[in-house]
Amino acid sequence: MKHYDVAVIGLGIVGASAAYAAAWAGARVLALDAGTPGGGTSGTSFAWLNSVKKEPDVYHRLNAAGMTAHRELSRELGGEAGYHDGGSLEWAEGDDEERELRERVVRLAGRGYPAEWISRERAAAMEAGLAIPDRVQEVAFFAADAWLDAPRLIGRLLAAAAARGADVRDRTAVTLRARGDRVETLAGDSGEVRAESILVWTRAAACCSAPRTSTRSPRAPTRQRC
Repeated sequence: MKHYDVAVIGLGIVGASAAYAAAWAGARVLALDAGTPGGGTSGTSFAWLNSVKKEPDVYHRLNAAGMTAHRELSRELGGEAGYHDGGSLEWAEGDDEERELRERVVRLAGRGYPAEWISRERAAAMEAGLAIPDRVQEVAFFAADAWLDAPRLIGRLLAAAAARGADVRDRTAVTLRARGDRVETLAGDSGEVRAESILVWTRAAACCSAPRTSTRSPRAPTRQRC
């Protein structure tokens, strides 16, 4: 029976990140997905990296730190890892909405977050397909915002984990087997394996079946736009 330090079940963005981090730390890692890595929620959600509407301040700074971490991770993986910068644009048409947006730009700039007003002409030049209403003369520009191609990043994370010795298997469903209140082994088509720690990061249609024990199986949350 093969032995691993960590088994990761479910290779969306959270599972792939966990497998990469564990392999980077020197752990013996087994990474499994019943389908294609990134084929669930991570492959369909809108991965906008931003902190433009994250309140209160402590939550804003947490998200801004996450944005920095994504930039550093992209460099760590050698680029071409699904990270796309370029910023985001926002305007408001109603008076109340414009007032809120102007207050927000001032507040974000005061926190050191790149936030400024640019002309409609500059905004249109940045994104030629925008249909900016005639009454809008200025557009808020948040230069640090980015978006993430999650499936590409997942692929790069798993490739990097494999390069450090991780055993990555897709289209591999498993059953967790417990002794008492502890899950000890994973059984699949290739037989049983043992892992000191088992991380389960699956969507609602789980990639594995687990016996009734006190072991908790966290699920990766769906990312939200704001």
